[in-house]
Amino acid sequence: MVAEAVFKHNPRQVQLDNLKPSYPRAFYWLILINVVIDIFAFWSEPGGITAFIRVVILYSVFFYFLLIKKLKFEKNIYIVIFSIYVLLQLFIAVDLDYSLKISIQIITSLLMFFVGYALIKNEFDFYYYLKQFFWIYVVIIINTIVSNIFKIGLDDYTQSTDYVVGGLNDLWNIYTYSLMMLPLLIIYKIQKKYSLYFTSILVLIFLIISLKRIVLIEVVFASILFIYFIGLRLRTIRKIILVIIILAISFPLYSNLLLNRISVRGEKGRFDKDFYESEGRYQELTFMKEKISKFENPFELFFGMKAFDSRGVVGGGTRNFHVDYALISFTLGLAGLLLYLLIYSKLFFELFQNYKILKSSSFLWFRFKTHIITAIILLSTSLISAFGGHIFHVTF
Repeated sequence: MVAEAVFKHNPRQVQLDNLKPSYPRAFYWLILINVVIDIFAFWSEPGGITAFIRVVILYSVFFYFLLIKKLKFEKNIYIVIFSIYVLLQLFIAVDLDYSLKISIQIITSLLMFFVGYALIKNEFDFYYYLKQFFWIYVVIIINTIVSNIFKIGLDDYTQSTDYVVGGLNDLWNIYTYSLMMLPLLIIYKIQKKYSLYFTSILVLIFLIISLKRIVLIEVVFASILFIYFIGLRLRTIRKIILVIIILAISFPLYSNLLLNRISVRGEKGRFDKDFYESEGRYQELTFMKEKISKFENPFELFFGMKAFDSRGVVGGGTRNFHVDYALISFTLGLAGLLLYLLIYSKLFFELFQNYKILKSSSFLWFRFKTHIITAIILLSTSLISAFGGHIFHVTF
């Protein structure tokens, strides 16, 4: 899959020829458009105008490829099967409006895989696709600055406006995954290096201040994976040291804010020995473990019959499951979880097949190692993201 797209890429040539992409340029800005919609969704009711605009844009592009360009579903047929399974669950939904909303969000995200695959036919398409990520950095920076000046939003931990990000609250994976694209942005010379480094460092600092454990683990995990595949060479070590130095020099600018946020988390017992036992995510996984071990209702265990409605099961009130694996296994059953994991297995199989092809040729490996490694990192890290409950988020 990746090989078909990247074998033709020549970053230097892209800069020289300035050819047009295969499809309308707006198609290559879909992720950026979604980020902007996420920001403005702060002022919109759930299912309001921003949700309507998002649906219209994404499905217009999807049906363009489906009806005009003959979309190829065989690239991952498990996405289609899982989507159909989700839709069938709606017939037994207790709260159809709620289940339909969540189902549309999740199915929309999955269907965008086919759009992304169809968009990139050559090196020019890939270049135009990458250009949006620099502007995502810029949008994140502007949104964070503006949100803190005008106190837009509320921080989850401190329940104050000491550090807010407006409509991007709880959408920290936008920060994480855009940062993972940085090596490719540098290779393709999307912007001058100092612009890419400056904006990406700012995004990283904003991420550190958030103290969101899952996304910080993702950054560390992605960095370790990248070093593992690339190798700990002198050039890599110099870049790591440079990032550490920049973070150390800039630390006084945000130290008070960061330390205060750490203190608040400590007061809430986040650093206690057995704090995890009171965590909703831990309780969800424990709940599912007990449910499977008891095996009281095999039909419900295997098929869920809840249509993504997990409200109030753990934590009471309207709280839904935050761990994607727990959410799927509880509401769609083990059959649903299996179908979801098959989507990943298909993607990993394709990636590692292409990885072997690249490794078999020193020339191909030299040219395209960053492409395949980035793809593996993105997919592997998303397995960790699942513990943060991000399957609901269309941009993710």
